[in-house]
Amino acid sequence: RNGESRVLMDWPDRPDGEPVRDGKTYCELVHLARNGRPFVAIGRFLRERCGLATPQVYNMDLDQGFLLVEDFGDDVFQVLAPRGVDLRPLYRLAVDGLVALGDCPQSPEIEARNGAGFRLAEYSPSVMQDEMNLLLHWYVRFMGGEDVPRSVEAEFQSLWAPHLEWLQNYPRQIVLRDYHSPNLILRPEGKGLSRLGVIDFGA
Repeated sequence: RNGESRVLMDWPDRPDGEPVRDGKTYCELVHLARNGRPFVAIGRFLRERCGLATPQVYNMDLDQGFLLVEDFGDDVFQVLAPRGVDLRPLYRLAVDGLVALGDCPQSPEIEARNGAGFRLAEYSPSVMQDEMNLLLHWYVRFMGGEDVPRSVEAEFQSLWAPHLEWLQNYPRQIVLRDYHSPNLILRPEGKGLSRLGVIDFGA
């Protein structure tokens, strides 16, 4: 309208699905968002406290799952790569975003207007292990057509366990699990870090 565009997000409450371990669903185990509230809260926190460009939310009905948000355009890093665009400045920009993320104030409570507050979950070794197990449960099975033997899964987990424990000795900071090329958008009209659009951060 009048030369401007918006993105309409349709994000109703998602069902949890079947339990996969310890009576918990995958969403519960790895803290996936079940609705748009974390998206609103985390987006505002990243924008106002960390200096990252996240989509402005112009209007929302969280009970119905609708959000009207800023359109960052189509220059997604993943799309620019096959076009022959020089990726080096793009990934320098992405690293600048990670540096800004590391400088964010650390608080488990993130507040937002309209009741969209959110408490950050701990990205613990068990959560990271569950995420890495996707390699075995999904990708290896997809390539080979069979389930991975339990002995192989146990060995895989034992190889990673010392590294996951080692990470716990470092200062805690916010983690964006899907900070990669499909969710990073070049905003040519911006300056500095505002040239980097970040989406898909709703926990």
